Amino acid sequence: MIRKIQTMSMELIIESFPELSESVIDDINNLLTLIDDTFNNYNSNSYISKLNLKKKTIDDSPKVFKYVKELADEYRKKTNGYFEYEFNGFLNFNGIVKAYAISKIKDILLTNNINNFLINFGGDIKTHGIDLKVNNNWVVGIKNPYTKNDILKRIKLYKNYSISTSGSYERGYHILNPILKKSATYFDSVTVVSESIIDSDVFATALYAMEDNAYTYILEKNILALFIKNNKIYFNSNLQKLCNQ
Repeated sequence: MIRKIQTMSMELIIESFPELSESVIDDINNLLTLIDDTFNNYNSNSYISKLNLKKKTIDDSPKVFKYVKELADEYRKKTNGYFEYEFNGFLNFNGIVKAYAISKIKDILLTNNINNFLINFGGDIKTHGIDLKVNNNWVVGIKNPYTKNDILKRIKLYKNYSISTSGSYERGYHILNPILKKSATYFDSVTVVSESIIDSDVFATALYAMEDNAYTYILEKNILALFIKNNKIYFNSNLQKLCNQ
């Protein structure tokens, strides 16, 4: 009931009830190939690499690129510019394309009458239905950013909800504050829970980039978020209800 796929330099894990058929796996692989061929900045033959090198134009862009770019533009506006995909004239959609892939995989599973599943793609998680092993909602863990392989909090997700975390514990301070044009270093990690995997992924990155402005933003936008800073945990009351203390 658990399938693992290595793709886009990450591991995709799908736990499903019932088990995935080979035809469903083929559909997922075809989707991932399309996304990788379009958005992989480390593949010199991808569309985005050629676009960044002026070997392609926006007019040449495939439909999937146009759709994701429109999404990214919407989130750039929603986050007051803290979600950014253009750096020194080069485009990079890594902050949203993984969540887009998860959302499309979800659609493939539902189309094939697979209604109870958990998709984990590089740490971004989308659930649907329930975990039939325990006949209850899916429970996921938030990593402790200070100790390897340790779980700091466990969250029982609402049905069909998603969770994403951005932090410095695996890749260092790699998220840019695009307003100040410097690495964001205020938080050790930021976790967002949302019904939409794209919301949870993009807002986790944007809130991390916002640094101390994030506290006000989550209140204004009613975002379920958990912040870890200097060995302390801060989260709003609605998210606290989901945490197993």
